[in-house]
Amino acid sequence: MTPGENNVVSLPIALPEKNFPPPFHIKLVLMKNFVKGADKTGLDFDYLRNNFPNVSDVKIKDGIFIEPQINELLQDKQFYEHLNETERNSWLSSKRI
Repeated sequence: MTPGENNVVSLPIALPEKNFPPPFHIKLVLMKNFVKGADKTGLDFDYLRNNFPNVSDVKIKDGIFIEPQINELLQDKQFYEHLNETERNSWLSSKRI
């Protein structure tokens, strides 16, 4: 081991630039970021509370959802109607991904 020289013994199995997280993890991060950036006093949060009564308010405010809940929201047309213009644009961009 010489300072300044590469000291890698073997090459990695997969190239790091070609290693992508699974789509489910991307959905989780997008949903969490969307909910954290949304207005906590808006109609969208009331809709989430009413639509998912078994999920605590703390989990909703922190954006902690499971995959079936995320898929349900992605297909729900009424949720889209409860968003303001900025949130609606953000929601549409995340759905396209």
